[in-house]
Amino acid sequence: MTAPLLEIEDLAVDATGSAGTVRILDGVSIGLGEGETLGVVGESGSGKSTLAAAIPRLLGPGLAISAGRMRLAGEDVMAMTPARLRRMRGAEVATILQDPLHSLTPWLRIGTQVAEPAVVHDRLSWKAAQARALDLLRGVWIPEPERRLRSYPHEMSGGMRQRVAGAVALSCAPRLLIADEPTTALDPTIQLQYLDLLKSLQREHGFALILITHDLGVVARTCQRVGVMYGGRFVETGTTAEVMERPRHPYTRGLIASMPRLRSAGSRSDRLAIIPGQPPVPGQMPPGCRFHPRCAQRFEPCDRDSPPAFDLGGDRRVACWLERESGT
Repeated sequence: MTAPLLEIEDLAVDATGSAGTVRILDGVSIGLGEGETLGVVGESGSGKSTLAAAIPRLLGPGLAISAGRMRLAGEDVMAMTPARLRRMRGAEVATILQDPLHSLTPWLRIGTQVAEPAVVHDRLSWKAAQARALDLLRGVWIPEPERRLRSYPHEMSGGMRQRVAGAVALSCAPRLLIADEPTTALDPTIQLQYLDLLKSLQREHGFALILITHDLGVVARTCQRVGVMYGGRFVETGTTAEVMERPRHPYTRGLIASMPRLRSAGSRSDRLAIIPGQPPVPGQMPPGCRFHPRCAQRFEPCDRDSPPAFDLGGDRRVACWLERESGT
């Protein structure tokens, strides 16, 4: 990993409601280097979006960080004052949400929304901010950007709105960009175009990227490193090449086996592999390894003791008792 930009250690997030307190993230640890791309993958409900919101401390009502440490470029994020957090959000850490139709303000013109962060954070005049907004729209491949400055979000396609959301996020040249399921609502062709755009922008601007997704194909195409989440924890982390080619955790192997693959004409069409059962619900986590009720390789300690993250060398860590048994 390159010089650390983001360091997260033993992060826990709790949800508090009428039924009491439920742990959503539990002991999450991960690092990210300058200019690096990290994919965070897992089924719905695994905690990916909660992690994305916790990093800039933008958790919703009822959610709170209850334990752990986070550092951004060496600065303690947990110790930041409200004023410092406001300066950090957008200027240093920016987020692209899954549905830009809801994240963009429907009654404000596109030019206003792209220009506003530069006025607030960089103290640009409105004229200078509008000029920057025009350059940003060109940079995210918006056709006729001069006309689109005057458009409203509903007047644009889903793919164009997602590009506009990217322009808003890049308005103040952040060091870290978090993209939370940015391609889910796009058709496959537009998905590929958008991923290519993200990588092009990263090469141009040099920001680090956290890509939240449920699609391992997106991770394989885009990310240098990957963290596989299950039940609010990372169960496997490492370089994308290592994890995709030699997955060690049974859950990771199940995800990879369930990926659709093109077959040659005339070949036998096998059924896709599935992972039996359902992901655990927060507040109803099984004892021991959280994946053990769905795991075909479970054995005696799995239903009793939670496995630590075994260090396999380099950046490779796997939270599975099989690693203790294998002696690696």
